[in-house]
Amino acid sequence: MDDPKNTRGRALLAAWLAEDPARSQTKLADDLGITQPSVSGWLTGKSRPEDAMREAVEILTGVPRAAWRTEAERDAVAELRARFTPSPDPTDPSPYAKSPPAADDGGSPYAKKSTEAA
Repeated sequence: MDDPKNTRGRALLAAWLAEDPARSQTKLADDLGITQPSVSGWLTGKSRPEDAMREAVEILTGVPRAAWRTEAERDAVAELRARFTPSPDPTDPSPYAKSPPAADDGGSPYAKKSTEAA
C-alpha cells in the first residue's frame, strides 16, 4: 500500500539528524528559514516538504528530493520516463522521442536552456 507518511525521505532525514549530535530539527529549520514544527511534521509523516523545500533539504542534508515521493509518484515518473525515452529507430518522427534531460535542469525536457558559456 502506498503510504505518504512513510517515504524514504523521512527515513533518510531522520538518519541524517541522528548521525551527528550537533544536528537538530531546530537548527535545520533555522537554516531552511522555516519552523521546527514543519521539520517535525516531515519526520512524523504528518506532512512532506513542497518541491522547492525538498531541493533545499537536499542541498543541506544530501537527502535526494525524489526520496520524498510516494510509491505511486515514483511509478508515475518511471512510466513517463519509459514512454518518452529516445526511440531506437532514428527514422521515428515522434515529437516525444527526446534525449534525457540534463541533470541540472530539474529533470524537465521543457526547462529553459542557458545559452551562456560555463
